[in-house]
Amino acid sequence: MDVVGGRYVRVGCDGDGGYVMLDDFTGKQIDAAYSFGIGGNVSWDESMAERGIDVFMYDHSISGPPKKNERFHFCELGLTGYHRGENLRTLASIVADNGHVGNTNLILKMDIEGCEWDVFDQSEPELLDQFSQIVLEFHGLSEAVETDDHEKQVQILEKLNKTHQVVHIHANSASYIEFVGPLTLPNLLEVTYVRRSDFVDMFSTNSRRFPTELDSSTFAFLPDIPLNGFTNFVS
Repeated sequence: MDVVGGRYVRVGCDGDGGYVMLDDFTGKQIDAAYSFGIGGNVSWDESMAERGIDVFMYDHSISGPPKKNERFHFCELGLTGYHRGENLRTLASIVADNGHVGNTNLILKMDIEGCEWDVFDQSEPELLDQFSQIVLEFHGLSEAVETDDHEKQVQILEKLNKTHQVVHIHANSASYIEFVGPLTLPNLLEVTYVRRSDFVDMFSTNSRRFPTELDSSTFAFLPDIPLNGFTNFVS
């Protein structure tokens, strides 16, 4: 869907690590951004820091971020849901550790290689509703079309849709695709959500075609994947 009167901005670098978000930062209180899955790219985190936002960064596969910033708060922990393990914590426990229980001025970024399904499955809607925007990469979409995983994914997406509305999508150019009716379904899909309660009666039929001018191929040596328009859906 479109946000009536909304503008979009690229946050982070071109290519892998950058996301298109609703430009809803000016005049809006944002107390913290959570960034799960850091690797060697902190361009999104730097863009948040440049806006005066503290970034709580989590990745159990590295010992620290590749760059330092006074607004970076890094912890060598991974994110999980029901599947527990060493150096893994749930979203609820991490938010609580940082004193953000009940805080509704948060932003969430997540690229955790398929574990997002477990995280969202375990997280309560009240917790997810603390985040005004959620940007993430979904993994395994086209792989799951003809498996039992597909039904589980649909349930989790429906859960997310109760509190948030998709406003932008972009295919990771390294993914293979499945055709579902008239739609192109990439295996890896970058998605931007905004919180529904922030935009009551402000969603309209999408008028954009994806990728947009703000999008950038995830990898420069691969062409972007056309997803075309999504105009026949309701919020």
